[in-house]
Amino acid sequence: MAHATAILIMLPISVVSIIVYISNFTIEFDTALYVVLGSVVGGVLGSLLLKKLSNIWIRAIFALVMVGAGIKMIW
Repeated sequence: MAHATAILIMLPISVVSIIVYISNFTIEFDTALYVVLGSVVGGVLGSLLLKKLSNIWIRAIFALVMVGAGIKMIW
């Protein structure tokens, strides 16, 4: 139920954001294509791995990604 509520809130906000960015000509469509493709592929792979990996592995992978992102933000 919580996921459905989150999607219900995020979807209209995302649609309005897209409309604003497109109307202000601030979207780089070549970059946006890579972001969309990466999001779709990542979502599919993530959902498949979520079914196969144990909770410990998922937490470890998430922790590594967060540490990597933090290090990248510092440098």
